[in-house]
Amino acid sequence: MNKKTIDDIFEQTDSRYALVEAVAKKARDIADKAEQEGEILYKKPVNIVLDNLLSGKSVVAKPTAAAKVYESDNFEITVSVPEED
Repeated sequence: MNKKTIDDIFEQTDSRYALVEAVAKKARDIADKAEQEGEILYKKPVNIVLDNLLSGKSVVAKPTAAAKVYESDNFEITVSVPEED
């Protein structure tokens, strides 16, 4: 089984900037949620996001019209429909 690398993740995005922006946003969400719930994070939020991407628990998806089907602490499932031009 091939282990994912950060280069595999870069291929899922339009640009490295887009990936950095997405990772930073998700990391802020994790940090904010932990702060609201009084939870102590033993890993940096950015590392949590990157680990999830590399393990396949999370994926990078292009923004489209979407409906969130399920969300938990570990992952979310979103159904997307491509935008029409």
